[in-house]
Amino acid sequence: PSGWYASGGITGLHQRGLPTPRFIREITMEGSVDARSIIGWVRVLDRSLHDRRVAGVLLRVRRTDLTLAYAQELRLMVAALQEAGKRVACVLDSPTGPEAYLCAAAERRLMDPAGVVRWTGVSSRRVLLGGALQNLGVRADFLRIGQYKDAVEALTNRQSTTPSSNQRMALVRGAATRMGFDVAHDLSVSRADAAQLLSQGPYTSAEAVEHQIVNGLADGARVSRHIEPLFGSRLPLRSSPPGIARDAGAGGVPIGVVVIDENIVDGDN
Repeated sequence: PSGWYASGGITGLHQRGLPTPRFIREITMEGSVDARSIIGWVRVLDRSLHDRRVAGVLLRVRRTDLTLAYAQELRLMVAALQEAGKRVACVLDSPTGPEAYLCAAAERRLMDPAGVVRWTGVSSRRVLLGGALQNLGVRADFLRIGQYKDAVEALTNRQSTTPSSNQRMALVRGAATRMGFDVAHDLSVSRADAAQLLSQGPYTSAEAVEHQIVNGLADGARVSRHIEPLFGSRLPLRSSPPGIARDAGAGGVPIGVVVIDENIVDGDN
């Protein structure tokens, strides 16, 4: 017996008008990275993921204060792009640990020849002002509930209590384990080798190539030549600043994002 069938699919961003040629989205991360700006970066990467016109992403990371938590969130977007068949290259100047950790997930990693990779392990820093205040004759008085509620120690103690030190060390060890696992996967090395690599920096640009932290060295003028094997020479670069505004031409009901960040304090808001 004869018959027929039909199928269809809807995917990607809503677009109006004629389709435009494919391109490489160029994104530059620079300066302070906080809870609001990370939404913008994640959003532009997510748009690149679902936009059929975007064939790949060139991510430039320059002198940020990126934290490990934000780096891991951006790594998830890089992984999603590459799983969707969109190639990702990352260009670094003189990367901090979190910057190098972010870019380790990219298929192609380039670095300025004059830079260094500041992989020196995971650490935590805390300033305790209790002794200084006592020397000044100032006494900080707080109601403290629970031995692990250690925020007040910054103003009352000369050194951290054992519970406070234990929980901070657990956090550091957890972050180091996570980084080691991810970097081992990224660089195709053992977890022991990755842990050693993360703790024995900093690395010069030549050492970074030797240890495969980056694939090559290139300053600003030579980046295009190094990314051609990945993206090809026919696809143009198109810069995209981060943003949290609604997409032009997007349909449906917009969703607002309210960022609640920093400390919880008493008083009117």
